Amino acid sequence: MAREHLVGLLSSSDIRFRRARRGYWRGERIERAIHGVDGGYRGQLRFRIEYSPGSGFAGQVYRAVVETSWNNDVRAADWTSPVAIKVLRPRNRWKEAFRDLLYRLSYQGPYAPRLREEALRCGLVWQALLCIAGQIEFDGAAVIARPLGYYWDDELASFAELHEWIDGRAVTYQADPHMVSRWLHRGPAPPDSEMRRKRAFMDRLAALCYEIGAIGLARQYEWYTFVSQANVLTRSERSADLAEFVAVDCRPGLAVPFFLPLSPVHARIILDGLSRGVFAHFDEVDFDRLDAYRAAHADAFREADGLIQQLKQDDERYRQGLPDLWHTRTLLLRDKARRQAIKTAVIENWRKTDTISPTEAARLKNGPRHLLPYLILEGLPIVGHPLLRLLGHEGYRQHLSLAIRQPAYRHAVLDAMRAADLLTWQDAGRITAGRLATLDHSMPHYLVEKLLLSWQPPALHRFFTDPEARRALARSLIVDNVRLCLDKPYRETWLVAIIDEGVAKGVIEPEVAALLRQQVGEARMQSYVRDFGITIGLEVLAKALYLGLAAYGVSTRDFWPLAIAALSPISPSGLVRATYVLAQLAFDAPHIARHRDRRLLLSRVLGLIAAPWRVLGNLFAPLEMFAYYNDMSLLLGDYHISRLAAKVPVFGGRGKLLEYGVFNAIYNVPLSVRTALVERQGRI
Repeated sequence: MAREHLVGLLSSSDIRFRRARRGYWRGERIERAIHGVDGGYRGQLRFRIEYSPGSGFAGQVYRAVVETSWNNDVRAADWTSPVAIKVLRPRNRWKEAFRDLLYRLSYQGPYAPRLREEALRCGLVWQALLCIAGQIEFDGAAVIARPLGYYWDDELASFAELHEWIDGRAVTYQADPHMVSRWLHRGPAPPDSEMRRKRAFMDRLAALCYEIGAIGLARQYEWYTFVSQANVLTRSERSADLAEFVAVDCRPGLAVPFFLPLSPVHARIILDGLSRGVFAHFDEVDFDRLDAYRAAHADAFREADGLIQQLKQDDERYRQGLPDLWHTRTLLLRDKARRQAIKTAVIENWRKTDTISPTEAARLKNGPRHLLPYLILEGLPIVGHPLLRLLGHEGYRQHLSLAIRQPAYRHAVLDAMRAADLLTWQDAGRITAGRLATLDHSMPHYLVEKLLLSWQPPALHRFFTDPEARRALARSLIVDNVRLCLDKPYRETWLVAIIDEGVAKGVIEPEVAALLRQQVGEARMQSYVRDFGITIGLEVLAKALYLGLAAYGVSTRDFWPLAIAALSPISPSGLVRATYVLAQLAFDAPHIARHRDRRLLLSRVLGLIAAPWRVLGNLFAPLEMFAYYNDMSLLLGDYHISRLAAKVPVFGGRGKLLEYGVFNAIYNVPLSVRTALVERQGRI
């Protein structure tokens, strides 16, 4: 009920000025005026937002269903399947700031597809043309998500694209026991893995983009950008006219100035561009290549002739409105028409983002007002944009005046701000439904939370406001590690869950998983998992010790204990770990003497030597496990390291090249080294 109340409050609020939201809310219904890929008006559609699978740099994606339509050239009944809505504005503030910064460094303006209709339409038309070319090159199979249209959203201050929804998933991995042997030119042919097929598909798609002249779009599928793997999904369902893989993201997100390569592919493109006098890269095109490809496939492109002519006109208008000083240089001083086009584009961008009012925009376009003071204000960090809005938007000035002078209006503004924040916080997982209801009834609690926690990471916000989140963290850091040490059924359940995840991810085959499940209950396996839990628990205690020593240093100004504990090669947790390994050695001594178990003796002695040392002591437990349980130790290594890799900004994420590289380094390389050694022993 609280959520419905907040949505209703926002829709009925009559405040004079609303800041643009950052995204839609789960379950929200929106009504928008839809335009086709060609720009023609198609009518009104009402969508219901189901959920968002994520947000990249180009924008955020939502799965939505069409509920009704009116004044339409297309009927709602024609939109029976879910659609993908891509709002060309990232949900995450730092992603938007990083994207916009790179675009400004490259073209000296805001991210054009978000605000410029002709720039947005160019991308959609290129996607439509790539759909046609893809069917030609891939024997009629659909390999590109079909673009459906677009609309402008005043509430988000951004254009949004409509595409067909693709039910797909990230790629599954596959063990490769002969990777190292192939590096030495001795192994068999590589397995026909899904990742290998995906790379071949993406290479063909990138080559096709170059062939039709979509130079910038090709980077969406270049393998070594490190992030392009997420732009292609594996279809959940296959049929004769549907390829195994489908490209779902055809909109470049990050511009690349010549001095900031983000990946090996970007470095290659930058060097090639410098040789041709090109200093920034984003959505470069080559219409000569497009015309040549169209001429070679005239029948397939006959219905797209109008789109291609529109594309050329839109591309020229869009680029005319960019300063692009790296390439135009002094042309801006000599070309009055270009200066006017840039002026018009800048004013329209400000109007669309509610930085200036429509009245002020008309004055700037046609009246005696000069643009220079506004441009200077926009360039000022932090204070520039608010001052520009204050100067150029009379509605904003009235809004501030009423908020200061009239208590009732001020309360309405705060209520609307609170409603929008609470809905956003809940969708982001920052607060629970119960916390939402509490804050909805307490303005002071909301204001304190907004001031202290809204800028913190979502997990930290949730930690401070949700007792269950604190209990879950305590369970994760303390209770679960203690149970790993003491509770055998818990250890078995924990291991089986990791095995099941490995099967789902494609890391291990079902027959290997069956063997691992049999090993879960073995005494030695249980001992190694217990050692692993103790290692993690000691690290948690060590971090708590460092915090205590830091507090001691602040209170006494004696930071030597903290410095010694944090910087010495032998860590506090290492001393405890060495004591534990020594106790293990004493416990196993009778078994070692009775069975002459040199392997166990060597393992314990090496563990005792390594245990005190920082980092090395933590690594010895999984390395020791590898000597007895190769597959399980590799699986545990991939399980933990891939989670760390997923948190890396920009390059981290499911199915991206960083995660795949980590999987190869942690799992496939040790596995193939073991296989190579076994094969060598067999030959001897």
